[in-house]
Amino acid sequence: MKKYLFSIAILVSVSTAFGQEKWSLEDCVNYALEKNISVQQARLQIQAAQNDREGAIANLLPNLDFDAGYFWNFGLNIDPVTNLPTRDNRQTNTFNLNSNWVVFDGLANVNQVAKSRIEHMASLYNLDAIKNDVTVNVSNGFIQVLLNKELLRVAEAQLQTTKLQEDRTAKLVEAGSLPMGDLYQLQAQIARDEQNLVNADNNLTISKLLLAQLLMLEDPSTFDIIEPIAEIPQATYLSFGAEEIYRRALEAQPIVEQRRLQVESAARDIAIARAGYMPSLVLIGRISTNYSNQIPQFSTDPIDLPPVPIGATASGETVFGFPRQTLVPEGIKPIGNQWMDNRNQFVGMSLRVPIFSRLQVRNGVRRADLNQRGTQLNYEQTKMDLRQTIQRAHADAVAALNTYNAADKSVKANEEAFSYAQRRFDVGAINQVEFETARNNLVQAQSEKIRSKYEYTFRVKVLEFYVTNSITY
Repeated sequence: MKKYLFSIAILVSVSTAFGQEKWSLEDCVNYALEKNISVQQARLQIQAAQNDREGAIANLLPNLDFDAGYFWNFGLNIDPVTNLPTRDNRQTNTFNLNSNWVVFDGLANVNQVAKSRIEHMASLYNLDAIKNDVTVNVSNGFIQVLLNKELLRVAEAQLQTTKLQEDRTAKLVEAGSLPMGDLYQLQAQIARDEQNLVNADNNLTISKLLLAQLLMLEDPSTFDIIEPIAEIPQATYLSFGAEEIYRRALEAQPIVEQRRLQVESAARDIAIARAGYMPSLVLIGRISTNYSNQIPQFSTDPIDLPPVPIGATASGETVFGFPRQTLVPEGIKPIGNQWMDNRNQFVGMSLRVPIFSRLQVRNGVRRADLNQRGTQLNYEQTKMDLRQTIQRAHADAVAALNTYNAADKSVKANEEAFSYAQRRFDVGAINQVEFETARNNLVQAQSEKIRSKYEYTFRVKVLEFYVTNSITY
């Protein structure tokens, strides 16, 4: 994803190592994107969504379970191998390998896979949206520091000019050319200029602190920024109408796509809930075997048994049956042989047809439908908010350009007026009050031009952000 950085061209570069004394805007944004907690949480959400997606896909496959047990039985019980009742103490062992495969569940699993894919994509757009917010906030904080630095320089220059004027006036007062009141007025102006300088320095300190807090720096006391050489940006995006910017923003802004995907995800929830009305078919397979210490192992050589009498002749002579043979037990049948001999395989199907679920399925479908309507309204609200924000941003940018042009003209006019007042004051044509008024008007015009320059720069870059979803630096 592109880095959404906001700034003017930066001609000075420094190391991005932690602990550096001065930071460029690129350094600030990159550091904020790395350390910001909201960004880190969004990255974790992406990993969780990816995990859910993989789980949903794997849920289409059959499962496979293995279980085993070893048991000791005492008293009357049924031998699980011979299935005969016995009072003998015995030990048994079982092994089972089971598998179930959902062949059809009303397409609930299929829709869950689609939903998880949509949720994963939405989490990616959510990360982009959060990064955008962090970038704009950091950029705005950076601009405020730049603005306050320039205002501080204006205050310093104003104080320096007043002090020079005080030296000159003191000499004229000493020579008797000017009254002492003029010197008092300059000294009062110096006090005001010093107060303005303190206020400007305080504003700069606070703005740097706020920016350092956005970066979550532990020690903001040494934090400072690199001051780029700034040019007034071209009014390219002002030529776009607000509606054209909105149309492009619908395609570029990740928050819009995230809301749209949430609507799609909610629609999948409805399909998943409706699957509860459908029958489900599951294939089942199992392989099992067992062992009992009551199963004897017989000898391989049979022994002869005496024939059993089966009757008598008419003369009373006993009649015997055929000779018999039997196998003699020689201990317990080995466990390995029992595992092989006692194997059992089972394959089957399970069909479940829902008839009455106490309205649980119906209510689930209704909840999913209401949720889908809510996400649709959120989507429409996001688009409406975006349209209104862009309309305001476009109007603000136009107003900022007009304000800057007016401020530029005001500075030029006040520079001429101050130069004229300076010449007249030097020859004694105007008094100290009139001269200070001209100087204060120039300082105010310069300060307003500085503010309007940064305001215009920020507003134009905001329009660039909405059009391209990126801000050049």
